Amino acid sequence: MKSFIFFTGMLCSTFLFADIHWLYDLEEAKKEAIQKNRLIMIVDKYESQIIEEDSYFSHEISNKLIPLLSKEGNKISIQDINGNVLVNCNNIEKFIEVLFTVPENVDKLNEELREYNEYGKSAQRSFNLALAYQGLALNIPTELRSEILSISNNHFNDAEKLGKKEKRDVLMEASSLGVCYNEMAKGEYEKAINMVHQKVDLDDLNLKNMALAFYVLSNSYEMTGDLSKAEYYSEKIQLAPGGYEFMKKLKGDWYPSSSN
Repeated sequence: MKSFIFFTGMLCSTFLFADIHWLYDLEEAKKEAIQKNRLIMIVDKYESQIIEEDSYFSHEISNKLIPLLSKEGNKISIQDINGNVLVNCNNIEKFIEVLFTVPENVDKLNEELREYNEYGKSAQRSFNLALAYQGLALNIPTELRSEILSISNNHFNDAEKLGKKEKRDVLMEASSLGVCYNEMAKGEYEKAINMVHQKVDLDDLNLKNMALAFYVLSNSYEMTGDLSKAEYYSEKIQLAPGGYEFMKKLKGDWYPSSSN
């Protein structure tokens, strides 16, 4: 019995407190990140020693990220398979915040990056990639999202320009609203409100984009304390085509039906 308990304890200890498998070559890290659908964590030697002192963090890292030991003093950064820096952590505390919120699997982002890398820019591919970065950013604490959302905005802007060239009006408008949504996601609520009014005509929105536009306005007005306007645009979401489905997808299955 004692030997069984000892063996079980050793097994649990090995599972929970596994050592980090450090890589030393960026290209090798990218290949493994593609294979496992993960992001890459680049760490300098000093920070790596701090991380390894806590075996629980080692376990989290081993399950979520591809760890790369850097020879340069760049603290800790999280990158995608294209080498884009998504989050720069200047200290271990910020890294811990990211570590516990970053998803274990970024298959959607990697899929869109592979498509984009293989076939190049198009309005749809740029839009899809912008959405993938946006979705990833929403997992990260608000104060650490800015770099990911900036990348997302770049692709939304590309989608808008290419959409104009390809005469895809609905996608152009959705791309403009995607940038507005990203400003809201950064906590820039006043800016998001102003951008919506500048970028789209609220009286002539495409039916498919109404719920998104009204949500950005409703949420941003609520966060700035203008509850009457927040309620006004919240009601408009319910009346918009697909508004209920939009909010249910955004908020989850608990979102009440419009008939309640």
